[in-house]
Amino acid sequence: MFRNWREIFTGHGGPLDARIPLYSFDDRDVIADPFWPQKNMWHGSSSRGLRVVDKHCETWRADHLSVMGQSSSLTSGLLLGQQTRSCSNQYIVLCIETHKTL
Repeated sequence: MFRNWREIFTGHGGPLDARIPLYSFDDRDVIADPFWPQKNMWHGSSSRGLRVVDKHCETWRADHLSVMGQSSSLTSGLLLGQQTRSCSNQYIVLCIETHKTL
C-alpha cells in the first residue's frame, strides 16, 4: 500500500491505490463485500496522522448520534480523508501491518 510508514502522513491524506484490495481478518474484501454497506473507516486523525482531540468518538467508546469522529471514505482514494461523522455509524476499523526492513 505504501513504501514506508511516513508516506501515509505527508499531509496529502494517504492516497490509496484502488487496485490493492483491503481484506478483513476473515479474508473478505471490505470494498466488495456487502457486510460493510458503508465503505467508510474511522481514523480520528488529521491528514498528517495527528490525533484530532475532539473527533475520535471519545477514544472510540462513544456511539452516540451527537458525538463526532474523523473518518474517511475508502472509495475516495484517501486513507486519511477528512470527513466528520456521527459516532453512531458502524464503519470499518482498518489495521495496518508494518514490517521492519532489515
